[in-house]
Amino acid sequence: QQVDSIRCGLINLQNRIQANGVTFFVILIAPDKLTAYADYITDRDFTQISRLDRLASDPGLHLPRVDLALKKAIDAGVKDVYLPDDTHWGSAGYKIAADTLVGYLKEKGLLVERNQN
Repeated sequence: QQVDSIRCGLINLQNRIQANGVTFFVILIAPDKLTAYADYITDRDFTQISRLDRLASDPGLHLPRVDLALKKAIDAGVKDVYLPDDTHWGSAGYKIAADTLVGYLKEKGLLVERNQN
């Protein structure tokens, strides 16, 4: 119920911010390391703790899925997604998050490629 309440609150906030017809509000969630590496954790008590799927279940909520992009990179063997002995992103993690946001904004028609002649 808390996740549903949070999702409703975020949609309400998004709608209020976008009410001016100009501003586009995006919620960018940085997933924790347990979420990103859930498929590689042997203790099953810690593998299904993320609620991002449920939070993102409303397609009207502007929520780029950084978690899925990070998981995909981890599965592909990308190094430095997270720092080795830390919970923060490494350089690759930051790039993945930025690329995910840029891709989302392009998908929504808010960013376009400029001709660099």
